[in-house]
Amino acid sequence: MYTQSFFKKISISILILILAVVFVGCQGNQDSPTTPTDSGSNDYILEGYPIDVVPLFEGFSISSMKYFVNDDPNGYALMYGGQVNYYNVVLKVDASQAEFINYYKSLMSSIDEDYTSESSVEGMIGIYGVEASKYSDDSSDAYLQVYLPTSDFEKENPYFTDYPKLFEAGSDWTLRETSYGELNQLDGQIEYTLYYTFNGDFETEFDTFVSNHSNETNITYEDQIGDYGYEGSIKWQSDEYEITVSFNESHGRIYIMIRKPM
Repeated sequence: MYTQSFFKKISISILILILAVVFVGCQGNQDSPTTPTDSGSNDYILEGYPIDVVPLFEGFSISSMKYFVNDDPNGYALMYGGQVNYYNVVLKVDASQAEFINYYKSLMSSIDEDYTSESSVEGMIGIYGVEASKYSDDSSDAYLQVYLPTSDFEKENPYFTDYPKLFEAGSDWTLRETSYGELNQLDGQIEYTLYYTFNGDFETEFDTFVSNHSNETNITYEDQIGDYGYEGSIKWQSDEYEITVSFNESHGRIYIMIRKPM
């Protein structure tokens, strides 16, 4: 179902996406406090998450839960045995690193020892590939990635039924990944992310995009030539939605993040 190094390599994709979101955030996005409110934290469990098979650690509080559809043949999909759907969960737990890791080890029918350490374990729980991580005893942050079987891959994100179409993607953009998340911050937020690959001139494409959206509410934008190519971001407000679009030539990608209150 999965190649030996699937989980380790797909984790790199998550890291790259996180770095992209951090880049977006540096463009003026106001993030929430890192500690979620305990009240109603169960509300952030996405309907469809296989909690009966891959339970959340006892006493958890959810910081965020997201569902990804990755369909990038050059980056992270076909190289690892097929395109992937997966959940990414950030938890707050009152447990040591060893307690958290050992709990998920106890649920696994098989463990990939090559990619298991004191801070992380990878293996199979039922039909799901699972990576559980906790990087420090000094932090309550813990992480789960739950991968659905590649044979069951669905290209359409099932959580995008209410996705707001607030802009037109460029004709030369190719959609490679989407995610839907519910975030326990700022009294609760919904987040949509997408990334597209793009092989054209990033600076020209950015200028065109800014020009086409110059009448949006509360628009801000900035750009620069970075160490590895052109970088630009644009942000605006549309009713309750905050939209950020980031052009990153070094990744060959255009990233979109859309948030609104829950």
